[in-house]
Amino acid sequence: MIRMVRVTIPTALAITCLFATVVVSAEVRISFIETQDPYTKVLGLSEFLAAEKVISENLSEEFSRGALPDLSNVDLVIFGSYITTDPRLAKSYHEVGATLRRFVADGGVVAVLGQADQDLADETWMEPQRRIRRADPDAGTAFITRPGHPLLTAHEPVRAADLRNWRVPSDWRSPNTIWEAFSEWNEAAVILGSSDDAAPATAGLIETGWGSGRAVFYAMAPDKAFAVGNDAAKAGGAKLLRNLLAYAALVREGKAPDVEITPTPGYKHPIRGVAFVDENGNGRRESAEPDRAGIAVSDGLDVVLTDETGAYLLPNEDGKAVFVVVHQPGNVKQSGQNFFHRLKDDAGPEQEFDFGLVPDLDGGRSSKEGVRFVQLTDSHVRNVSDRDYMRQATDEIYAMQPPPDFVVATGDLVDWGVDEHFQNYVAGMQKPPVPHFNVFGNHELVYSSIAKYHYFIGPDYYSFERDGVLFLALNCVIPSARQEAWLTRTLELLGRDRPVVVFQHFPPVPEELERFAKLGVKSVFSGHWHSEKEMEHAGVQSINSPTFIMGGIDASPAGFKVVHLSTDGLADTEWRYGFQKKLLTVVSPQEGTPVSETYFPVLVNAYDSSTDVAAVEWRVGPEEKPLASGSLKHQSAISWNGLQDVKLAKGSYPLHIVAKDGRGETWTVDQQVETLPGEAAVPAPSREWPMFMGDAGHSGFTPGLVGQVPLRLAWSVATGGDPDFASPILAEGRLYLTLKKRTRGRTNGVAAFDPVTGKRLWLFETPMAINHTPAFSEGVLCAAEMGGRIYGVDAATGHERWHHDLIDDRGRYSYCAPAAHDGSFYAGVLRRVAKLRPRDGHVGWEQQLGASDSDWISSYGSPAVGGETLVMTGQFGRGDSVVAAATANGSKSWGHPADGGMLGSATIAGDRVLFCSHSSVLYCLSLSDGKERWSRPLGAQDQGPNWSATTPAVKLEGETGIVVAGSGDGRMSGINLRDGTVLWTHISDPTVFKVSPYRRDDRPLLSSPTIAGANVFFGSADGRLYQPVEVFKMPRDASES
Repeated sequence: MIRMVRVTIPTALAITCLFATVVVSAEVRISFIETQDPYTKVLGLSEFLAAEKVISENLSEEFSRGALPDLSNVDLVIFGSYITTDPRLAKSYHEVGATLRRFVADGGVVAVLGQADQDLADETWMEPQRRIRRADPDAGTAFITRPGHPLLTAHEPVRAADLRNWRVPSDWRSPNTIWEAFSEWNEAAVILGSSDDAAPATAGLIETGWGSGRAVFYAMAPDKAFAVGNDAAKAGGAKLLRNLLAYAALVREGKAPDVEITPTPGYKHPIRGVAFVDENGNGRRESAEPDRAGIAVSDGLDVVLTDETGAYLLPNEDGKAVFVVVHQPGNVKQSGQNFFHRLKDDAGPEQEFDFGLVPDLDGGRSSKEGVRFVQLTDSHVRNVSDRDYMRQATDEIYAMQPPPDFVVATGDLVDWGVDEHFQNYVAGMQKPPVPHFNVFGNHELVYSSIAKYHYFIGPDYYSFERDGVLFLALNCVIPSARQEAWLTRTLELLGRDRPVVVFQHFPPVPEELERFAKLGVKSVFSGHWHSEKEMEHAGVQSINSPTFIMGGIDASPAGFKVVHLSTDGLADTEWRYGFQKKLLTVVSPQEGTPVSETYFPVLVNAYDSSTDVAAVEWRVGPEEKPLASGSLKHQSAISWNGLQDVKLAKGSYPLHIVAKDGRGETWTVDQQVETLPGEAAVPAPSREWPMFMGDAGHSGFTPGLVGQVPLRLAWSVATGGDPDFASPILAEGRLYLTLKKRTRGRTNGVAAFDPVTGKRLWLFETPMAINHTPAFSEGVLCAAEMGGRIYGVDAATGHERWHHDLIDDRGRYSYCAPAAHDGSFYAGVLRRVAKLRPRDGHVGWEQQLGASDSDWISSYGSPAVGGETLVMTGQFGRGDSVVAAATANGSKSWGHPADGGMLGSATIAGDRVLFCSHSSVLYCLSLSDGKERWSRPLGAQDQGPNWSATTPAVKLEGETGIVVAGSGDGRMSGINLRDGTVLWTHISDPTVFKVSPYRRDDRPLLSSPTIAGANVFFGSADGRLYQPVEVFKMPRDASES
């Protein structure tokens, strides 16, 4: 029988000499199961065993049918990495537990290599008392916690250098020695940790056993590393696998050392203390200060209520408590930093941990008003510059009037989880004048362990309440049995007959929302995807928010979410654009662009991140004798307008605009405005523009200019929502625009307008946002809701004709603009695209064009169609980010990696395909076979992430033509279609809102351009619409007209 030995390990070096290196030459009988996964596209084990000339049996096909053969003549069974990405193998893996348990008990070795992305899964086949759980954290280095262990020495020594900076595959964008680290285990020894702690919080290699056998679990992929890793991964992976084979021989021969269980950190004694009313707020208990009975206190496992004397006792039976935490009720002054005591592992049993609760004498608000709080997320603080951005951004929150009840940061507070990053985050958070709560995110674990978070921030899960609502901050990155027990007990004691609200980092998938519904949860707030998505499932709101101090992956502007939570736990949200202090710009009339004597449209942008703008007023002429004046109407989050009935003789006049906020503060802007004789600007649409970029190929081209330049404002109306990334389309005399609800009182859906007057003709509302442009064909509008539902809407009436749900098993994001081509709509994302009939939504075909996890974060990539070929783009997919397929049946023709993907779409120009990658590199490929014709960097390549959001526009001229495309740093260029030569470049000014993904500076993103005859138009995040002059004649540098 195998012995399990518990040891105390003060440092990793304490066991350096416990094991001697053993080289075993005896032949080991091996069976294995493997699959070609979507990440690396190789098998791995077959290649390694063949290279080592090891005789083995491949059971993959038999195993996929749900069976394992007799294992009595086998010493070692290896489950290759990522077999759980194959649904058949995953099903079988969870069904053969009894066979594997017997095999281990009889002296066999089962080795399970690293499994699929974000499995968050238990290894369920072991003996019931054993628990091993995989979670999300990755690490670029694995650390040796058991030097000399046979799994690291039995054939050849594995050294620290062999475990650093693996890239699997070799071109992977970041080191990934450990994938999906083990977050929880018991009755096991940690051989490799993801930190250099003697008792690491997460692990990369774990050993356990029962009977006379062993079970070994890797959060690594040494088989794939051997096949397609970089040099470090190939060498390190091969060493680990050779040692595994030799280790199996030791186990068979009874020569393997005992499993020495790795101790877990934590205080080892019962926990006691008192809760009291801290009337003077000094943090110390005075003799006259009364006790607080009925206050919940927890050690992260148990939850108890203080007795009539205010005393509590937590047994801490598992000895794993790291904190003791008080649940802050709604009638005390709450704090996000002072509601817990850190427990030292080596502290004695005599200590008491008291909690002083300061009465909230200034509360003042009735609980009938509900709760108003701020959610921020994914600040990813690194350096001093980020700290300063944090200070500026938190100052905006702290200046809000009235102040929020509290602030909560839903994870990825820092970028790498190292001391400097945490120090800068804490400094950027400043000394919050309102409670500031933090939630644990996956980036808190990069290059670190959860111990760093505990040291700098505090507990990784806890509860508090406000105005009758129970709030739960959860650690969804490293789920644990302790947290589950705590959650159950917390809800039993505190969650009855009251709404529950959850804060966690990862957006919950539908199955998780269904579980939350059974627990009484009303809403869940999350981050992680750097995008904005609000939905409801199973009666639970899921509110996912973009980034705090940089642009989102979906180009959402940096900022924070103001949440108005009703007493039933349901939320109404408002996105606040960050880094705006007294913004006031005049859109119309613009200085230098005359307006009609008889038509005086005033359109102003007024905004402040900290406060609502209460009024905007205008005046023409001097203050002492104004010629005209009035108030503007609030149109959207930032826009105020008024079409004024003013008659001014030809001339130049001073225009004065004043904005006033809710605090009574004002700010102004002054400019000159010119009037000329003539009629008001009246649109005269004469050409159709029925889809994104005008046609199915996304050419962005129309033969001639409609109207006059410079442009003048004809009308401005409230749309009812926020257009987000959508552009308007024109078909059969109506203008159509899709909408997203970013702020309170607005809506999601599609709206139709009269293009001449701006009158809204109808509004079709949808449960979730529609982020991109609709398409028109045969009297039907096709629009893609971000949850994956495709709508067919009657273009004349706005009534739904049909809808089709694309498969979206991971509950993520669909931001596409459908295309209409030859009597069909094409809609979807790289992960799932469908061909649909306009009149009734009949499905011609539905295909997965990319890998199973393609488009795993939001992308605006949309179908481009030319002839009999469809081209789809996406981002962050494993493998091809551009895929061509046949329009007849959706079968893939070719693919291209495209530097990992893009925000925009491809353009088809004759026999060419053009697209801008994440790196702002413009590619030109052959449509027929995907071969590269040329590529051209458009933006600076050495100044950080440079994501282009543009879809190129093309004007064909025989065999050549001009391409107009933009970079992620504000450069719009004209390029020779024949060879990629740059003809001219225009550089925009700094951006108004921070919209660039992964950048904190002010580089603007650009809209997709339009070519009208010899004119080019494009918008910029600097707030301007540009028309570079003579762009088809100038050799290099265009200037603004």
